[in-house]
Amino acid sequence: WQRMCIVIERSLPYLQNLNAPPSTSASREDLLNWLRRNGVTLGDDMTSVELLDIARGIARRCNDFTASRIASDAGHMLCIAPSLHPELRPIEHILGEVARVASAVASALPNASGPA
Repeated sequence: WQRMCIVIERSLPYLQNLNAPPSTSASREDLLNWLRRNGVTLGDDMTSVELLDIARGIARRCNDFTASRIASDAGHMLCIAPSLHPELRPIEHILGEVARVASAVASALPNASGPA
């Protein structure tokens, strides 16, 4: 078998983040624990606001999506495309080609004046 790169759209439901950063309502202790689990060493004298800023700054590199874990366990790589990005969605190319052909066909037809 060959190693594959699987491209999926970001908004799909199986992209649950298993390592989501804490929300603004998280306790200071939850913020500290999440940062430490992700390799950040810091002092205990930081405020919750400072901790949340650090968490937001590193959140993107700490993503661990369920689909990504499944793909890597099978020896593949998962590439996550931005949601609703037409250049990265093959169906958009197909629909664009269908519209182009339909327009060409319609322009070649004689004008209909209504039902006969």
